[in-house]
Amino acid sequence: MADVLIIDDDIELREALAEALAMEGFHVATVGNGREGLDYLQEAIPPHVILVDLIMPIMNGWQFCEAKNADPRLAPIPVVALSAAAKKDPTSPYFLDVEDVVVKPVMMDELLSVVRRFVPSTLPSR
Repeated sequence: MADVLIIDDDIELREALAEALAMEGFHVATVGNGREGLDYLQEAIPPHVILVDLIMPIMNGWQFCEAKNADPRLAPIPVVALSAAAKKDPTSPYFLDVEDVVVKPVMMDELLSVVRRFVPSTLPSR
């Protein structure tokens, strides 16, 4: 079971984030776009939190969030956007209804702090 699902088309960033989170004791799964993310969620035990990029091929972050939230089983899973574009302000054209936004380039301390808010505290922390 993954604690964190990372959805990002940038394979180098995706792998770097996964490695950093794994070193902190998190179980991480990764996929390359929103469609793969939805497929993963249909087959796996839901993660504690999803980290999603916005600009991706096949299915972008906005489309992924819309589809995820339309599924009653998946809707409760918290989502954190990894983007410089996402805004939590509903009046913004870049509005995304997510629990938090981590601005790229990602600062690992900030990301770890955000992820720890959603993953049970039974995980070891460094």
